[in-house]
Amino acid sequence: MTHYHGGGWSDGKIGKGVILAIIDSLDWFLYEKFGRSIIEDVFSGSVEEFKVFSSADKTSPSIATILTGLDPEEHHVFSTQNAKESGIINLPEFAEKNGVKSTVVMERAGALTFLKILEMVTPVEDRENIVEFDEDILSGVEESVEGFKFIVCHLRTLDEQLHRGESVEKIEEGLERIIHSIINIAREGEFLLIITGDHKCHGNGKPGGDDVPGTWYGGLGSSRRNRPEKSRKEVRNWKSK
Repeated sequence: MTHYHGGGWSDGKIGKGVILAIIDSLDWFLYEKFGRSIIEDVFSGSVEEFKVFSSADKTSPSIATILTGLDPEEHHVFSTQNAKESGIINLPEFAEKNGVKSTVVMERAGALTFLKILEMVTPVEDRENIVEFDEDILSGVEESVEGFKFIVCHLRTLDEQLHRGESVEKIEEGLERIIHSIINIAREGEFLLIITGDHKCHGNGKPGGDDVPGTWYGGLGSSRRNRPEKSRKEVRNWKSK
């Protein structure tokens, strides 16, 4: 575990809320190779960095473990359908039931499974253009900052680029884009930011073992680089009945 400390907002207090950003396939190897230096390029504040064991090598059970604290053989969530049918309370649902207004921003089918308890989620339609998909995820997070105290999002550019065998330069560029963007959203909203991965990398990336980063960022201070410009797209929120 590594600690870094620096100046930031609110005299080191937690901030106005929490963003939990799950970056698909960001394992410890890729975090050390690209992630940490990307973060240091834009980040000024304090960080606590952990190496966390990932209990599964696929997305659905990994995210279920992150959000419940249970191993796959305990939560039995191996698919979106399992998540829809599960009676286990996850972290954003627990927060909502205890008065912390919470939401999720992720692929449509996964997001809608949270409407059992959450009042509103932001479902993003899956598509071939994964960069555009993650831009819509980031837009959904940015729009949720005003109305929610706990936001969970799932970013997929890295995983898709690895599966497609894209170049190291493209992979680093894609990871840089989403990390800089989510840091700037948290900074501007005065939110604590937690970045983690769900499982070891797939595709052509070098296997990073079963460890993923769990990194807490507070007091993000002023950005060293602005969020990349993009065209604004409407991201539709869905409410529970």
